Amino acid sequence: MTVYIVTSGEYSDYGINVVFSTREKADAYVKIHNRGGPYDSAGVEEYEVDDIGDESIRPGYEARLSGKIEVEKESTKECAIGERCMNYSYGHYCDIDKRYSSVGYGETQEQALKVARDNYAKARAEREIG
Repeated sequence: MTVYIVTSGEYSDYGINVVFSTREKADAYVKIHNRGGPYDSAGVEEYEVDDIGDESIRPGYEARLSGKIEVEKESTKECAIGERCMNYSYGHYCDIDKRYSSVGYGETQEQALKVARDNYAKARAEREIG
């Protein structure tokens, strides 16, 4: 399904005005909105809704770890994963609460935990070196 989003403004003033189901309705709105003033900048952007391309979404797991040095908390939960999700994993150190944390995704609980543990170890190593 395609939606037509009317936007206006630039940079921090940029925003969505309204969303339409047809190009004709969006164009009519823009025509009324843009009456020739110096700040009239409404335009139509077209987006496919629920379009994830060829990526297949499938059941998987998310693992989260946290701790001061060693892992103190470990949790996993079922979630829907795809290729983008599988590539979104990280490990980092937070100066505010002085803790490491990491996230990993996988098709199995064990795979998600392994990715999260690897990210946790990488974050610790980078902090100790740097």
